[in-house]
Amino acid sequence: MRFLKEIRDRIAKDSRRSEVDRYLKEGYDLNYEGKYEEAVIRFVHVISLDPESEKAYLGLGWSLLKLERYSEALWCFERAIERNPWAIYNYYYKGNCLTALSRFEDAIMCYKKVLEIDPSLSEAWMNMALCHKKLGDHERSEKCMEEAARARGEDDLKRLLGN
Repeated sequence: MRFLKEIRDRIAKDSRRSEVDRYLKEGYDLNYEGKYEEAVIRFVHVISLDPESEKAYLGLGWSLLKLERYSEALWCFERAIERNPWAIYNYYYKGNCLTALSRFEDAIMCYKKVLEIDPSLSEAWMNMALCHKKLGDHERSEKCMEEAARARGEDDLKRLLGN
């Protein structure tokens, strides 16, 4: 009988996993289509089934970010970071939320973390440049823009610097 219980439990777990995967896919598809409110519902459902799903917190955070619900999105990205501290986009989008909330110094710390993991992500350099500019540090802003251009390639350097 114990064997049958283990099989039943495994089937239930597999069934729950496939439901999680289906709702995750639907949520990401809805985000791609710009249907953020509907995506929120899917990601919340995934989290109710699998509270450890980094992908669900990331997707929910993205939906909330696009809906300009920055504080809620920030909370989601922090949960995603707890579950996967090496995923650069968790930090990147957290930085975007902090920027939207005018918490520029905190945002810079997130972008620095992104760049520790992947220094070639030009978007992080550009966002960090914007934060420095908002803080009145034009010299650091300019240096970040140069790094962004370097990360994008030499052809973009002139365009970004206005030359």
